[in-house]
Amino acid sequence: VYTPPSEFIDYEGLKEEVYRAPSAEAASLLTHISGGSAAKRGERFISQLQAEMDKASRHVRARVSVIVGNLANVLREAGKAEPASVELARLTQVTEDASAQIVELMKYVEICRTACRKATKKFDKVQGTSLGSWLVAQLALQPFCNVCLEPLI
Repeated sequence: VYTPPSEFIDYEGLKEEVYRAPSAEAASLLTHISGGSAAKRGERFISQLQAEMDKASRHVRARVSVIVGNLANVLREAGKAEPASVELARLTQVTEDASAQIVELMKYVEICRTACRKATKKFDKVQGTSLGSWLVAQLALQPFCNVCLEPLI
């Protein structure tokens, strides 16, 4: 199953935002001087990260919905009295395809989780902040990180 690049976390875009935001010391000084505009730059990173996590969650929900629908159809068809061998071969293929899609979706989730973690780690390092614990809490709330795919395999 092909997942278009636009559905993945935009790590490069997040990384660009890391370097656009001022350091913690500069933010403090700029906030004092500019009345808060520097703090808004750091908020842009968090806002962009949240938007990327929301995008990943929408993608996972959509893919799970399709997979579950396909599996429900297979179960309905398999429940019919003695399906022909051709039908059994088709049902087997649909089930194998669903398993492959689930494995790919599990890889997608891990790639997205890693991108979020790396972007936040880079933000912390460059900006002198500690968003890491915030990210762990946010990831725990994200649907794309909480979907349980193993039972579907």
